[in-house]
Amino acid sequence: MIEKLKAKIVEISEPRRTEKGNLCHKLEDIMIIGLCTVISNGGDYEDMEIFGQENEEWLREKLGLELPNGIPNKITFERVYEALKPEEVSKYMLRSKNGIENLINIISICYVCSKLLPLADSAFAPLATSSPQTAKYAIGDLIRRDLFFADFVAKHQNDFISLQLLDCLANSDPLMFSS
Repeated sequence: MIEKLKAKIVEISEPRRTEKGNLCHKLEDIMIIGLCTVISNGGDYEDMEIFGQENEEWLREKLGLELPNGIPNKITFERVYEALKPEEVSKYMLRSKNGIENLINIISICYVCSKLLPLADSAFAPLATSSPQTAKYAIGDLIRRDLFFADFVAKHQNDFISLQLLDCLANSDPLMFSS
């Protein structure tokens, strides 16, 4: 999926002056960090910089961003996004009104949950004053840990049950299973 997105971004005209060869950040890195920030309920260029800094390792490892000079600063995000031609970028955005409404609803639900969770469960109280990105990351990390732990336990329970069955069959009377 990310490779398809990168391929589409490459089709967008580079809005910066390329003749001097002093571009520090790849357009696709800037665009993908911006998209991830918006999906994570970020609202401005500063949020893009913060999201990138907080998730740099994930951006490199999971999304395969190169980030040759690290995370762009908020001024770079602003310069690039302000220079983009809307008609080019709009070709790759959600095209239906329902798609946009669904995305906005999902983002709103995530935001509300990140604000209500600390009130509903004291274990999440430290997240009450954190940024939406920090809350999202912390909650996502807990979900990943829970899922990993559940998968880990389920796998080992299945392995244990399988060993018990094999042991039982190996030590049982073969005539017991015949009719």
